[in-house]
Amino acid sequence: MAQGTDRLNSVTKLKEKAIEIHEFYSGRIVSDVREDEENQPLTFELRQNYPNPFNPTTTVVYQLPKASKVSLKVYNILGKEVAELVNAEQNPGTYKVSFNGAGLASGVYFYRIIAGDFAASRKMILLK
Repeated sequence: MAQGTDRLNSVTKLKEKAIEIHEFYSGRIVSDVREDEENQPLTFELRQNYPNPFNPTTTVVYQLPKASKVSLKVYNILGKEVAELVNAEQNPGTYKVSFNGAGLASGVYFYRIIAGDFAASRKMILLK
């Protein structure tokens, strides 16, 4: 009985993920910030964007263990800011932000988060 329930839960999660991916690639999500209230993170984290390389959209995921003023920006290889994805006070949780680089040239970009005393950067590649 437990195996059947586990299998049903796995199928449900896969269906939810497939819908999320379909919405993302169909262009319905341009800039989506969502808070996951089920699991409170224990540490600050900035994850690698996906997909990477991307064209023209990608998703950035980060987590906050406590309420913080969050700044999440994208920079070109010369350090010039090309997009501001988040500039807000946010509660603890895991957040997803979609970034659309349609108006940018192919190349290497960096995204940087500053949340309270935490700061981190990662590299992403826009490939057209």
